[in-house]
Amino acid sequence: MEHLFEIDSCGTSGYHDGDLADPRTRKVAEKRGIRLTHRSRKLNKADLAHFDYLLVMDETNFLDVMSLTSEKKIQEKIFLFGRFRSDAGAPMIPDPYYKNETAFEGVQDLVEDCSLGFLNFLGEDKCLK
Repeated sequence: MEHLFEIDSCGTSGYHDGDLADPRTRKVAEKRGIRLTHRSRKLNKADLAHFDYLLVMDETNFLDVMSLTSEKKIQEKIFLFGRFRSDAGAPMIPDPYYKNETAFEGVQDLVEDCSLGFLNFLGEDKCLK
């Protein structure tokens, strides 16, 4: 299925441009067979037009990305990633940066859950049909 997607990860601030993902994030992902080798980069306006969907982790990121465009067509493809979770929890993905490895595990669980929810959304949206 991965041939159907182009996935990228960007920040809204650029504080960590060129850095690998946090070592704790990489460790948790590697335990699950996921290798994170990409380098951080800042989201740019070209990304808004290039990607079909932009999934953001929290309300601050959502507002930052929405502020990059006034085009309704582009704004309609920006979503809080947590809205795709399977439970009725908050639509934000918490930042585990100042917490322990257990928090990173919990965030990875949530990201995986939201990913499945997003795939279901795409199927309902007929994007994969």
